[in-house]
Amino acid sequence: QTMLLVAAAHDSGELDGVLRAARTLGADPAALDDAETAGLLQVAAAVVSFVHPLMRSAIYLGASSRRRREVERALADSLDPDIDADRKAWHLANAASGPDAEVAAALQAAAERAGARGGHATAATAFERSAALTATAELRSNRLADAAGAAWQAGKPERARALLDQALPL
Repeated sequence: QTMLLVAAAHDSGELDGVLRAARTLGADPAALDDAETAGLLQVAAAVVSFVHPLMRSAIYLGASSRRRREVERALADSLDPDIDADRKAWHLANAASGPDAEVAAALQAAAERAGARGGHATAATAFERSAALTATAELRSNRLADAAGAAWQAGKPERARALLDQALPL
């Protein structure tokens, strides 16, 4: 179950990353073979993928929120902070159970990098999640306004308006 949950939570399915995170949670690498033999997932070209697209969601959502946070934390810990800063920030955000200034700042930085690359929709999502992890009203409002700006640039005016509606009362 741990191996399946790690594979479900891993954003790229990279075999090495799945195995590293699963090992830190005490999973035996042979569990991957068992899951493959059972027809639940497959490994090809060093990428783990589920045989049916809904299986990934079912496994992830079938786990308790505490267990999902543990797995997300293990995935974040298995990533290099310099090479995979954005992916690490997202896994840390998924592991957070409430406001977390450090994770919110990491997501804000990921949003800024996405925006600089022209990934405005991704930037909007990252700014919005960063705001959700922010405890102070003023900073949360600023991050929601940044999310609205990125949504606008992504061609999503309704989403931009909704984000501004959240920011204004703050």
